[in-house]
Amino acid sequence: MSKSNSTSTKSKTKKLNDGRNDQLKKIKESSASMYALENELEVFGFEIPSFIRNNYTVLFITLASCHIVASVVFAFLQEKVTHIEGFKYSNFMTVIETLTLAVCAFLEISLSGGKEGSISAPNAPIFSYVILSVCTFGGMYCTNSGLKYISYPTRIIFKGAKPVPTMIMEYFYVGKIFTSAEVVSVMILVLGIIIFSAADSLTSSKFGKSGTNPMMGYAFMCGGVIFDSFTSNFEKKNIFRKHKATHCEAMFFASLFGFGWSLLILLFTDPDMLFDGFYFFMQTPEAFLWLILSSIGAYMSVVFVLLLIKVYSTTYAECVKGVRKICSIMISYLLLGQNKVFGIYHLCGVTCFVASSATTVYSKAVQNAKKVA
Repeated sequence: MSKSNSTSTKSKTKKLNDGRNDQLKKIKESSASMYALENELEVFGFEIPSFIRNNYTVLFITLASCHIVASVVFAFLQEKVTHIEGFKYSNFMTVIETLTLAVCAFLEISLSGGKEGSISAPNAPIFSYVILSVCTFGGMYCTNSGLKYISYPTRIIFKGAKPVPTMIMEYFYVGKIFTSAEVVSVMILVLGIIIFSAADSLTSSKFGKSGTNPMMGYAFMCGGVIFDSFTSNFEKKNIFRKHKATHCEAMFFASLFGFGWSLLILLFTDPDMLFDGFYFFMQTPEAFLWLILSSIGAYMSVVFVLLLIKVYSTTYAECVKGVRKICSIMISYLLLGQNKVFGIYHLCGVTCFVASSATTVYSKAVQNAKKVA
């Protein structure tokens, strides 16, 4: 009996020691990873200052704030351009935006010293980038076209619907199984979009104009969201995982080819829009400047959200993105709120949107906890 008890005690002690060693190993690996990340955080080739990198709370606040500010600048200035009297060139905006994004990506690749990919020797095949550019251009073209029929806050809400087609495609394309919380989150999101869109269709001044059909706007936004989900799935599987390409490289080629697509589409489908839009922006330099700054804001928002995911997790990034969208909607109504009415149904729609984001964050937090365990 005594020998049996002694053996049992030794076995338990060994298991405890093994468990502690595994925990210590995980802590060491985590610390090493954190140290590496702290020394690799760069924006356009410039390291984030050490006093920010060495404090994870300050770093999170900095990255989150920069992402939100960049996103709000993008949304505010883009909407401000559409408010200029005589502006009717939503489709032409895609030309300027894609070119600006390509230039930003080119600068980041050049300043990174090869860390962010290569233009002369890209990691992924050019044909893959051509396919990616069709998806990214399609998303931008549809959402910009939709602005002729719906208000900008509705555009923001619709863009938040990207998880719906993304989940459907991941289910059929990748075979991913989603949790009940993720399904509930999407259902709440769809409900919020329906409520907000219905409220906006009754109050927005755009819908009172002759020939303006909100259903066209919704159709364009649905098309944009579907293109965005194609982009997300394709680049994840065929660009990043398969060829280990960087985001800068993917952004450069997708935007450069997208610039070509935008010129060709307008040239063959609406040449008047192409030439009149060019003339309008040349005659209205503030619109041209605002749209360039808006596009830079869009690029920087992606840079900072990727750093958030790299250092922390997608859970934290989803929290920040949810705050970003709410801030963009608030700024739209507060600073560009002419002829806009924010009623009880708008509030219900935004509440559903927030609830959906909260459910998504909770689901991701649970999944991350299971992975750590």
